[in-house]
Amino acid sequence: MYYSDWDAFTKDFSKHFTLRDEQLSAITKLEGTSWYQGKDLVEDYIDCFQELIEVSEYSNDKTTIVKFRKGLDPGIQNRVALLGDLAPDFDDPRGWYKASRKVTWNKEANEAFLEAGRGGHMEQGSK
Repeated sequence: MYYSDWDAFTKDFSKHFTLRDEQLSAITKLEGTSWYQGKDLVEDYIDCFQELIEVSEYSNDKTTIVKFRKGLDPGIQNRVALLGDLAPDFDDPRGWYKASRKVTWNKEANEAFLEAGRGGHMEQGSK
C-alpha cells in the first residue's frame, strides 16, 4: 500500500496498531489492581482512572463507577457512599469524582483544624 504523505501513513499505522494495543493495555490494566489509588493523591488517581476509561472506551457509566469505587481508597469510597441524599448517583462518574475530591479536601481541612487546635491547647496548658 502506498501513502500520499507521512501523515497518511502514521494515521493508518496508528489505526491498525497503536490504538488497539493501547486500548487492550488499558482494558487489561483495569482488570487488575495496579491502577488502584493506594498512597497516591486522589487527584492523581482520578486523572489516571479517567485516562484508562477513555483509552479503554468503556461507555457504561455503571461499570465505570464500579471500577472507580473498587480502586478508590476505601476510606474515601466509604465516606462518599455514605453521604446519604448527597451521594452521587450510581451512574454519575463525574459526581463520584467530584464527591471524592470534596471528601478528601474536607478530611484534609479537618485534620489541619484539629492539629491547629491541639497546638493551641498545648500552649495554653504549658503556661
